[in-house]
Amino acid sequence: MNFEGVSPAPSLNALGVSPARAGLTLKALTPLFANFSDASQQAAAPILQELQNAHTQQKATTQALDARLHDKGDPARGAAAFAKASCIACHRAKC
Repeated sequence: MNFEGVSPAPSLNALGVSPARAGLTLKALTPLFANFSDASQQAAAPILQELQNAHTQQKATTQALDARLHDKGDPARGAAAFAKASCIACHRAKC
């Protein structure tokens, strides 16, 4: 399907303000804009760049959190936090 001559402006405007755009990936969006004109692709570039930047930041955050998961931690502090946060009302901790 070729969208040459069709303006994606309404879609771009909606995408630009949608809170759901954070859940979208470049892998999913890039092919959608590939069939639009060069001008339309240029209009989409800032949104796609924003998504790329958000993805890069999310990946860095995930890697940092993943590294912390491998820390030994302090079981006594974890058990205290578990109890204080009322997790213990529904869950059991194995220490």
